[in-house]
Amino acid sequence: MEYNYAIRSEQYKGKTVEVILKELEYPVIYVTGMYQSGGGPSRLAGLYFIIRQMMKESSETQDYYILIRFENPPILDEYDEASGRTNDNPFPVFSQKLYSFIKDLKISSVSSNTFLFKDPENIKVWKESKRQEREKQYEVLKRSGMQEKEIDKIKKRYND
Repeated sequence: MEYNYAIRSEQYKGKTVEVILKELEYPVIYVTGMYQSGGGPSRLAGLYFIIRQMMKESSETQDYYILIRFENPPILDEYDEASGRTNDNPFPVFSQKLYSFIKDLKISSVSSNTFLFKDPENIKVWKESKRQEREKQYEVLKRSGMQEKEIDKIKKRYND
């Protein structure tokens, strides 16, 4: 699984969530969100699709999941309504209503649980994919007016 999504992540960019979910060979147990805030209403930046839970509680380092990030993240309140997510239900089951809400969202990136990598080649591919993502983020920062000196500080933290 991790090899598949590390290698093929570029192929999913710009496609809809529906495409990847149709190709997913595993049932989704539940979903949990990745959120972003600032500059307006909070948004749903991406979703973790948990397909195998290893512990009683959710574990980012042990569960098998696919993380799909969105090009144009929807407003978080709309996601909460579609998914049934509440304080009492932070990990909603993957329902038809939620599927209908996310199926047409465009994908900006796809990855799987990188903590499960064991093959050095997979790790190499994953690291290169992350480096390419950071390069794109640096370009966005540059276009937004951030000074090169500040961008260089960020690059230094990642050894870029």
